[in-house]
Amino acid sequence: DWLRYGRGGHSERWRQARAAIQKYSELVDNIHITELDMRVNHEAGGQLQFSREGATITPEIKKMQEDRYAEMFEIMRKYKKVIKNVTFWNLGDRDSWLGARNYPLLWDENYEVKNAYYVVRDFKKNKKK
Repeated sequence: DWLRYGRGGHSERWRQARAAIQKYSELVDNIHITELDMRVNHEAGGQLQFSREGATITPEIKKMQEDRYAEMFEIMRKYKKVIKNVTFWNLGDRDSWLGARNYPLLWDENYEVKNAYYVVRDFKKNKKK
C-alpha cells in the first residue's frame, strides 16, 4: 500500500508512480489526478476491508502518512506543466469511502486539519529545511 512502502526513501511503488506520470506526460498535455487518498492500515489491494472501528493512529503512522503525501506531491510537482489539478476523494476522514479509521485524507473525522495538510500546502517552505 502507498503508506507503508519505502520508509527509507523512494520505493519501487514511487518509481512506478513516477514512471506512469512520465509516460502519460508524453502522451497528453493535461493530467488530472483524481480521487486521491492514502489509507494508513494494512488493508490494501483487492482484499480491502473497511476498518471503521477500534483502530488508532500513532504519531509514527501520522509521520509516515505525512512523508508519503510529501513524496507523492514531490513527484506531481515535477510534472506540474502537465498535471493540471489534484482532487481528493473527499474532504475529511468521516466522509471517506474508506471510513474514518483508515485516516486517508488531510482533515480528520471532525474536519480538523492534520499535519499532512500543511506538508502538502507548505511544500516549498518545507523543502528548504
